[in-house]
Amino acid sequence: MANFKITKNGKDLVNGLTKEQAIEKLFTTVEDFSKGYIYDNEAETIYHEVDGRVVAKKGDESVRAGDNYFEIEEEKENA
Repeated sequence: MANFKITKNGKDLVNGLTKEQAIEKLFTTVEDFSKGYIYDNEAETIYHEVDGRVVAKKGDESVRAGDNYFEIEEEKENA
């Protein structure tokens, strides 16, 4: 079974997740590791706190939050 990770600008933040866990954790990770982007758990979106613009919605596997890019990636197996 494949493991997944969440990265910020190509650097690992969270490792060893199932695909479902990674999708569930992505938005809280974006909120924790970016400035000015808020996770609205009721609407299941990430939005910019100043202008209210939605930058991601539930099911997205990547988020552009200002200068930061968050992405769910499959972890490579060590051979």
